[in-house]
Amino acid sequence: MLAYAELFNSRRFDELRDLLTEHVRVEVVSAATLEGKEAATGRYFGNYARQDVSARPVQIDGRPALLLKEAGRSAYVVIVAFDARGIVGIRDFRHTGYEFAASTVNHLQASNAIADAEQVKL
Repeated sequence: MLAYAELFNSRRFDELRDLLTEHVRVEVVSAATLEGKEAATGRYFGNYARQDVSARPVQIDGRPALLLKEAGRSAYVVIVAFDARGIVGIRDFRHTGYEFAASTVNHLQASNAIADAEQVKL
């Protein structure tokens, strides 16, 4: 997740696209579902390339995820699923952040450890 966040924040979307498997499933919850690498890359990463959004690697309810933040909006969660081949799924809760209102988010540090002092309630 740290590498994903670094690539995202530096706007290196071509490198993120390279991490996707051919049969990746991208779901923007309550908005769209995209199946396959070609369908997902242009539309999903293209939208983020035009926006000022930052990503921070976190664990939410014990699962690896990203906490995304853009000016004028509440933070929201993106869950990224990996296997040995690469990224197999992305669930983006941009339009439904309220679903994580009761969840505890643990911010990850460069050491990939959970920082006890940085627990945040969404």
